[in-house]
Amino acid sequence: MPAKEDDNKWSSHYNLLKGILNKNESIYSFFNDDEKLTLRENVIAHALTKDNRNILREIGQSEGGFESLKLRKDCWYELLLNQLDLARNFSNQNFENAKPHPDENQVHLDVLRSFGFVEDHKQKEKLRSLLEKIIVNILRKYPTLRYYQGYHDIVAVFIIVFMVHPYQKSVCEADEEYDIELTRQVSEKFKYSTHRSGISIASSVIDPITNETMLFRSVEIFTLIYLRDFMMDSLTFPILQTKIIPAIVKRYDKQLYMTLKLDKMQPFFAIPSLLTLFSHQFKPTELSNGFIYQVFDLIISSQSMFISIIMYMHLILMSKDSLLQEYALNAGNFENDIDLLHGVMQQQMIKNITNEKFWSIVLIRTQSSIKKPLKLKNARKMVDEYSVLRTTASGSNHRYNIKYVQNVLAKEIKASKKLDSYSKHKTKGCLKSPLLNIAWQSYSKNNILFKVSILIIAVSFIYKTQDLTQIGDSLSLQHNFHSISKEFSSLMTNNINYSLLKKVYNFFTFSSIDFAPELTDVTLDLK
Repeated sequence: MPAKEDDNKWSSHYNLLKGILNKNESIYSFFNDDEKLTLRENVIAHALTKDNRNILREIGQSEGGFESLKLRKDCWYELLLNQLDLARNFSNQNFENAKPHPDENQVHLDVLRSFGFVEDHKQKEKLRSLLEKIIVNILRKYPTLRYYQGYHDIVAVFIIVFMVHPYQKSVCEADEEYDIELTRQVSEKFKYSTHRSGISIASSVIDPITNETMLFRSVEIFTLIYLRDFMMDSLTFPILQTKIIPAIVKRYDKQLYMTLKLDKMQPFFAIPSLLTLFSHQFKPTELSNGFIYQVFDLIISSQSMFISIIMYMHLILMSKDSLLQEYALNAGNFENDIDLLHGVMQQQMIKNITNEKFWSIVLIRTQSSIKKPLKLKNARKMVDEYSVLRTTASGSNHRYNIKYVQNVLAKEIKASKKLDSYSKHKTKGCLKSPLLNIAWQSYSKNNILFKVSILIIAVSFIYKTQDLTQIGDSLSLQHNFHSISKEFSSLMTNNINYSLLKKVYNFFTFSSIDFAPELTDVTLDLK
């Protein structure tokens, strides 16, 4: 087909797709779902061929995102390569002989609990092996980064997207006939090469070695552009990010903001969702367009880490009626308003975790917020100047070079240590409770008796909740736990020490000992 005729055909396809994305009734109702998907795939394929990243960003930020796994991988790869130039820093992703990173033991423990949804044991072990290899290589290549528990959930999403074809039969439960047809379709669509990597995209779909190279580069870029704030020695930067949530809730619903007293508390309940970009709650599945994939579509397409913050804000607003009702009903069951709100928010998260319609609306409203941006000038001032929210993932769609990012990373590490040092000094002077003094000294010196005591508390809580599940709701269960740990809650509420908080958070949220996996989410409200 002549180039001009091909461009005209693509232009007409794009205009039709734009009408569908904008819900133009005359166009939207004319096509069935399969035709809409085909149209979207054709436009994406052409945009990839022509390096038209503006079109890719537009589609990625629209309802449905990139829609299918077989195209999502190429879209993420193209967009991420344009966000960070690794040309001067690219090397083989094998760092077996490099100096081990101090966090590798924790990585191994977390990997052992990954990909639980994969039924085939051999394939599950292959995926876990790849997950550990990718994370360890990233940490060894950038040794100043610190691993955090939840990072493995994010990398697992990338592995499913990029390695779906080598492991398709077990991960996606696809039969052989479907796999062959899918490979044929993709090979016909992508007969081009990327000038940056020099590898054939068509062959990369069925070549696990090439896929692994693309996977490593994508995770590397995503880590440096989006996740630096979370890979410091403490949770200082993530906690600063959570402060933005009440600020934007206030802009949308001041009454809710005042009723829940969001001006007087640290929204620790949001930390797990922000740290994992919701991938801890929503695991990658065999569905080509599962919720978590669309979240990543939106983040990468907008080049903004404000996405998860805005999503959480919409989660609060959509849960308004339930929040106010539960808040009123359980006001007498908690030691303070902070424990109460943390418990109520966690209950809402658990309650709606399987409600696809609810989360679909949250995502659509977040996408709308991108089209009509919030005035986040003051919000940006709430985080450090070297945070990703003010540099590489601020929503600017800018391309950075590796030298700039490494320089910002070094400054961010210094800023984090300075803030953490200040918080330690402030906390040390405020430990008036003898119990808190003993606890702090024990934990700071890695006292094994103290850690065993914490373990006993956790086991007791799980045992207690198992006995009480038939006679109490999740809020009362959380109240039992809060009664046990109210001294820690008081410390974190009034005088926060971020290093201690990170240790407690890591232990209770992603404990490497799965006493009761089904209760994992119940304990998240401790943060």
